[in-house]
Amino acid sequence: MAGFARIITTTDVLMELADSPCSAGTDRETKTDVVAAPVSTKTSVGVLNALPEIECNYKYFLPSKMEFSGDQFGLGQALLHSLRVMDVGMLRYVTCDVGGQIRSKSVVLHDSCTVTDLLKGVPFVSCVNALPSFGDVICGDASAQGSHNLLGDFSTLGILPGPRVEPGTSRKVAYVYGNLFDPLSGRPGLCPRSVLAEQCLRAEKEFGLRIQCGVEIEFMLFEKGAEAPTGMPFKPLGRRCNFADDAAMSEPRLESFVADLLASLKDQPNGCRPIDVCHAEASWGQYELAVKYCDEPVKMADSVVTIRQTLRRLADKHGLGLCLLPKLSETAVGSGLHSHWSFYEVDSGGRPLSGSANALVSPSGPYGLSAKGGQFMAGVLDHLCALTAVTMPTTNSFRRMVDGYWAGTYRCWGYEDKEAPIRLCGIDTLAANATGLPNNFEVKCMDATCNPYLAMAAIIACGLDGINKGSPLPSPVRCDLADRAAQYESLPRDLGTATIIKNFVAVKKAEIEHFKDMSIDEEVKALADTF
Repeated sequence: MAGFARIITTTDVLMELADSPCSAGTDRETKTDVVAAPVSTKTSVGVLNALPEIECNYKYFLPSKMEFSGDQFGLGQALLHSLRVMDVGMLRYVTCDVGGQIRSKSVVLHDSCTVTDLLKGVPFVSCVNALPSFGDVICGDASAQGSHNLLGDFSTLGILPGPRVEPGTSRKVAYVYGNLFDPLSGRPGLCPRSVLAEQCLRAEKEFGLRIQCGVEIEFMLFEKGAEAPTGMPFKPLGRRCNFADDAAMSEPRLESFVADLLASLKDQPNGCRPIDVCHAEASWGQYELAVKYCDEPVKMADSVVTIRQTLRRLADKHGLGLCLLPKLSETAVGSGLHSHWSFYEVDSGGRPLSGSANALVSPSGPYGLSAKGGQFMAGVLDHLCALTAVTMPTTNSFRRMVDGYWAGTYRCWGYEDKEAPIRLCGIDTLAANATGLPNNFEVKCMDATCNPYLAMAAIIACGLDGINKGSPLPSPVRCDLADRAAQYESLPRDLGTATIIKNFVAVKKAEIEHFKDMSIDEEVKALADTF
């Protein structure tokens, strides 16, 4: 996982990359040159260039083995005492693997449990990030040898909501998100969460920027055991509705579920940012949550994982089914995980400059963007075709890439354009100190099957690459959707046309082979319990 190696434009090139000699991706690797892909004669999807490297040698992110500062043992004792006072029976250490699957191990808080048991975390086999979504089959040249420790980031400590209890106990269950740590090298291991932390620190140390982001996560609820309508794998909750349909939000079972969901997320402030907006989406039984903007992308990615877990637990509690898959049927509108981006300037010590003013925009810049803002957006746009392998990483993801479904299918950007994959938005005209400028840009080609840490790290790396190269931002799209195919490059319409990092390429090869002959109904049934 040393970085994004090259562009993949056909399945044959994907196979060739996987078979080519390359390094094992340890944290002791040095940065290698990125090789551009040859022009493919086998596909109409032309990918511009290689994604910038996402380093795993951790130049900046160097946590200690114990995440506490000061008196580590004393603070650990206080933590253990607090967990026992709250009647917590188990503490889960949670990670999200490269393929987007959430995995955990629990420490049982029995009477003989010690502070050291909490601080040393839990062991995970090193190949955990080489396992596909359809089963624990080791992919590529990874092996069952080696072990990492998942160390808890105790600033994320929370209590799980809902009715589920751990086997053999009715006590509460707590959780923390963690970072994989290599006990042999004494450094961070092969860990998407650590990779995102590294990219955020790199933005500050090398570019003087603190990254800000937000997300909107879409999901579907369905009625368990009900007869599915024609063309759907199950019966969505409520009645058929349209985008922002108020009647859909007034469905009694939905009102009860949403009230419980918002209360449960509010009760997990360490693991989830506040929810700003909730509304019905364009598909039957589909809804969206918008998470409050912040300047901590790692916390935002944590929030995505918390929301995924909380949605599933509460759906069980309310007797409902949950599905986060991007596409459920050929005719239904897909579900996405849209991310929004901006930044402000900081000094060498990480202190905000100019009162934390939004440095993405400028009243004197073209399109209302600052020089760095335009370059950051240009970097993301330049690498957008390749980015889709990380932001839309399943075969089901690319079923969502259909013109006219607001998925963003052509490589372009626009002002408040729902069909553009990059949308400059949030024009500020109503606030007391309104500037009339946009305040962020949205990346639409992203969904909830991704690993949010890896996807966000890749977006940041692409944006920083644009600043580093001084990439110019082209003009915004001005033609209708029907005319875009003739003027703009299509984004990939299948997983084999995108580019991915080494473990990722092995996992995705296996998934492509496993799912290639399935219908959409078979695919949804196979993946619905995972996503």
